[in-house]
Amino acid sequence: MEAERKMVRKNQWDPSVRAWIVAAFVWLFGLGALHAGAGRALGQPPPPPDVDTMIRHMDRELNLTDEQKEKIRNILEEARQKGRSLMERSRADGSGLRAVRAQWEELRKETDARIQEVLRADQYEKWKEMRKEREEHHGPRRGQWG
Repeated sequence: MEAERKMVRKNQWDPSVRAWIVAAFVWLFGLGALHAGAGRALGQPPPPPDVDTMIRHMDRELNLTDEQKEKIRNILEEARQKGRSLMERSRADGSGLRAVRAQWEELRKETDARIQEVLRADQYEKWKEMRKEREEHHGPRRGQWG
């Protein structure tokens, strides 16, 4: 019986080692949670969704045809490229986002007009409502299209 008890003790971890392991896991988990929420905690908006996510959401709400999905995907990808280009230019010359705000707004209007051409009138009205609800709930996406 004494030999069995010694074997069990050899296979168990020392309580202080267990405490350190638990503390390390808690610390790592907390660090990950802080990192994930850092942008929001600093008042930064979440990044815009990727094009596929936007298409899925629009399809779910607007019942898009395959042709509409493809056209809108191309429009959004082109707008995203132009937006990245604006960002890179503003960073390169040090002017910041305020300097390109008018160009962002023009890009948003252009993208909106192109999407309007693809959607039926009823779909476009529903899409405008969706955007309005998002802005009321999350605030406008400054510098973003749609």
